[in-house]
Parts: sequence; C-alpha cells; structure tokens
Amino acid sequence: MEEARGDPARAVGGGPHTRDVPFRRFVEQLPIGVLAVDAPCSSVYANEAARRLLGEQLVPVREEDEDGASPPQGRYLVYVAGTDEPYPDVRMPIVRALEGHATVVADMELRRDGSAVPIEVWAGPVFDEAGRIDHAIAAFQDISARRQTEEELRHAAFHDPLTDLANRSLFEQHLIQAGARARRNNSMFAVAFIDLDGFKAVNDQLGHRAGDQVLLATARRLRGAVRASDTLARIGGDEFAVLLEGLEEPHEVDVVARRLADHLLEPVPLDHDHEARVTASVGLALGTGDTAAAELLARADHAMYRAKSEGGERYTVFTN
Repeated sequence: MEEARGDPARAVGGGPHTRDVPFRRFVEQLPIGVLAVDAPCSSVYANEAARRLLGEQLVPVREEDEDGASPPQGRYLVYVAGTDEPYPDVRMPIVRALEGHATVVADMELRRDGSAVPIEVWAGPVFDEAGRIDHAIAAFQDISARRQTEEELRHAAFHDPLTDLANRSLFEQHLIQAGARARRNNSMFAVAFIDLDGFKAVNDQLGHRAGDQVLLATARRLRGAVRASDTLARIGGDEFAVLLEGLEEPHEVDVVARRLADHLLEPVPLDHDHEARVTASVGLALGTGDTAAAELLARADHAMYRAKSEGGERYTVFTN
C-alpha cells in the first residue's frame, strides 16, 4: 500500500487525527485491514489486521533528501500479482482515493520476508463537511485461500481425477492452440491416440482397483516417453492421447509411436503379487496449420481403431 510520510511519531496507529475516530475499538477488532490516510499524507491510521499484514510497509520515508531533492522510489514491497513488476504508485488504491476515486483491485501482491501474499483492496475518499477530500480509507484482505480454491477448481475442471493428466477438454484447447502456432511457424504437429489392449479383461477378472493401477502405471510410463513440450491426456476410459508439436519431418511420428509402445511393454505389478500385461494400439495423424483440430483428432482415432482391428500391439499412421 502507499507508504506513510511525515513525522514518524504520528505515522502509525495514532496521532491527533485518529484518536477520536468513532468505533476505534470496533475497527481494531475487524479481521480485515483498514487504513486511513489524511489528505496531506502526514498521518496514517492502521488497525491491527493492517499492521499484522503490512508490517514494514508502514515505516515512514523522508519527504526530501538532504539536498532538497525528492527521494527515490526506494524498495517496493507491493507488486502486480504474479509478476516482478512493482505496483505503479499512480495506480495505488489509496492514491486514487486521495484523488477522489473509489477503486477495487485484486491484482496486488505484498512481498516481505521471502513470501508473497495476494490481497484484494477497496479504497475510497472521505469528504469533510465542505465537500473537500479530508481522508482516504482503504480496506483490504489476504485472498490466498480464495486463490488456492480457485486454482484447485480450475485444475479439477481440466484434469483427469485419477491420473492428473490433462482431460479431453484441455487437450482439445491445446490442440487448437497448436494449430495456430503451426500456421504461424509453418511447422507440423501430430496427435497420437492410444488405446490399451486387454484392459477390459483386467477390470473384469481382477477388479476396478487393478484397472486403476494399470491406468496409473500407463500414465506414469507415458509421461516418461514424451517430451516436456508435449501434451499428454487421458481422453476417457483406457484411451490416452499425446499432442506433439514442432515436428520437422513426417517420419518423426514413427519414432514417437515406437517409443510410446516400448514404454508400455513391461507388465504392471498389482496387489497380492499379481501383475497385468497390457499392450497398446496407437493411431497417429500428422497435421499442418491448415488442419482443423477436430479433424486431426478424428484421424488419429480412426488410425488407432485400424491398429486394433489388425490385432493390436501395433501403431498405424493415418493416410488418406
């Protein structure tokens, strides 16, 4: 928030402007931070929650250096959330309030002691009886828990709950974005569609827990077979998909297909010293910037079913 300026003795939690503030004890007990700054910025009141959250933010700074020049900006402790950009002074809610504007911002981040705390701030002007701005007041709170909940909900919406891989919705979004990049870069991209051979027998004979163990092992092994830049997803049931970008030659998909299949060859250890051996049918489709995302996915799916119809444990590349 805006740093206090002026007499240090009047800067924090007191001073003649704040001793007679109504409901002072009530405000002190509020769980949200409250700041009140007078229009000359010579006095700041901060309640207990504000002092606890802001800490050294409230240390006053000098109005001028010894030579009369304005002091430098100094060390910022307020940043634009998620970046290393100091929050601009002119956009500070308390500054805007002293200019007569009421604002609500949720893109601020306090940093101190190596930690970052996202906050939401409301600030507005307080007018005296003559209609002049007498004070600015700001109320703010730590929204870390809310941000974490939002992130968890966002993650759950786009990831498979069992394997934590991308789900079909997120995969299709990445596929559309890959097509746009391929158009810009004049490059190729591909989709590998993977279906496990013999998975139904594992579920029927050994139960769904064994089936889940196979799916988890498959996800783990496929992660080890793809590049960090590739998107790996569980499309549904025992079907997985891989999005491959930045391909330079068509034959690269053959290398990828063999690598994916090789990583699934080993039996999967199960409970009670059991094991399951499942292989994969892999269908691949190569696209350029002119290939629609849905069409490419359909081609890979078609190639996978062709591989399965030919006995499984093989890969097929889609051809017109």
